[in-house]
Amino acid sequence: MPDRKLLLDLDRTLFNTPLFIRTLWDWIEKTYGVDAATSRKNMKSYFRYVGDMYDYDFFRHIAELGINTDDVVRRALHDFKAEVFIYSDVAAFLKNTMDIDRAILTFGNDDYQQFKLSFCPELAGMSVHTTRSYKSEYIKKYWPSTPTILVDDKLLVGTLPNNTNFIHIDRVQTRPVIEHDTYVSVHSLADIKQEWLL
Repeated sequence: MPDRKLLLDLDRTLFNTPLFIRTLWDWIEKTYGVDAATSRKNMKSYFRYVGDMYDYDFFRHIAELGINTDDVVRRALHDFKAEVFIYSDVAAFLKNTMDIDRAILTFGNDDYQQFKLSFCPELAGMSVHTTRSYKSEYIKKYWPSTPTILVDDKLLVGTLPNNTNFIHIDRVQTRPVIEHDTYVSVHSLADIKQEWLL
């Protein structure tokens, strides 16, 4: 297999972010006595938008609720030991792509992204790149001449390098594969064909 880079988005691609947020805020309400419904409504006050992507400053939100952020991390790591936040198709996909140079390329602030990753032992050992700008620009900067495949739930803003292929994952689409002019959209990681990664 030729040298190439497989870049995997984290949120809603590998990691079930909606499930995590529901679980996290229900737990915060129970553990710290805050009104989770009101706090979740206020989440957007802590968003920093770049296009239609947002970077959630979770730890500032928690601190401004009067909760110790270190305590949240410590207790959540203990209390969520039995929780599974990666999607059910991730393990098989990672097994089938072991021979490819893989990395996680995720948008957001590093503290919150690393916090989410701490609940994903299945992803341990993968290099993680966190950006607060467009992924197309990040790829151009760090892998300008490397054949690259990006799998992401967000449609891209900007132009990818010519040697980068984009696979859009849309977990709510009803068809396994939808072909577009410049990219392919899949319902699941299991729908990504091996020849697309060659």
